[in-house]
Amino acid sequence: MLKIGDKVKVTYTNGEQFLGYLRGETPKMWKIEFDGQPGESRIRKTMDIVLVDDPKTQELEVFEVPVMVAEYSKKQARSLNWKMTLIIGATLLLAAFAIGVGLDVIEIGQFGIKFVF
Repeated sequence: MLKIGDKVKVTYTNGEQFLGYLRGETPKMWKIEFDGQPGESRIRKTMDIVLVDDPKTQELEVFEVPVMVAEYSKKQARSLNWKMTLIIGATLLLAAFAIGVGLDVIEIGQFGIKFVF
């Protein structure tokens, strides 16, 4: 659990990573003072925020290695792949059927679908 004063690494969706200290909190956002930048920035609590060891303190804050963002991204990409494949396949099937009807290779009528060669 993060608390005010912790050193954290923030990873944005475009892959940029910044180190800073938590300086405040609202119900939905963290106030962070990034290293090398004046003032505080606000980021949402739903962003990828990882606790890191603070070199100014003697105790270790991090006891385990965090899950890699790249592994998580691969899992999400795989779950989207089958959905996109299904959508593209259905679209191609409908397009081929429409072209067949337009070229009079397939006729749709009262008695069903006929193929005319």
